[in-house]
Amino acid sequence: MIDKPFGEMKVGDSKISTGRTITETDIVNFAMFMGSWLELQTNDEFAKHTVYGKRIAQGPMVYTIAVGLLGYDGEILSALAGVDKLRMMAPTYVGDTLWARGEITELIDRGDDHADGLVVVKLEAINQHDKTAMVCDLRLVCRKVRLKSPVGPGRER
Repeated sequence: MIDKPFGEMKVGDSKISTGRTITETDIVNFAMFMGSWLELQTNDEFAKHTVYGKRIAQGPMVYTIAVGLLGYDGEILSALAGVDKLRMMAPTYVGDTLWARGEITELIDRGDDHADGLVVVKLEAINQHDKTAMVCDLRLVCRKVRLKSPVGPGRER
């Protein structure tokens, strides 16, 4: 979705990614990465006695997967400036499939003396039941002119 220079983007530009199924390995690896072993996410017997009836995926993992699914061009995206209004709207379970849906809701030109602008993207993780599992506003710093990578095949050094 973030694949063209700031000046070519328009409010309302949108994209739906390909899908990705959440696995047991995802949940365990994310728990290891975070160092967070909440029983709701890692203990089947505990989770059976919760409102969910079984283990759920970590909210930060759902966000991370949605961000990755959306897709970015590294020659355009400069940085993540922030995340606003992050909300988990529905549980995500092992076996659920998520798609990322993104829509540009705001473009903030920082002026001629800046080489980039701020792009606000409403990002949603949508599951196979067409329910929103997660929603947030990403604030992305995007270049006005594509940065040509100085490294890689066919590139001059």
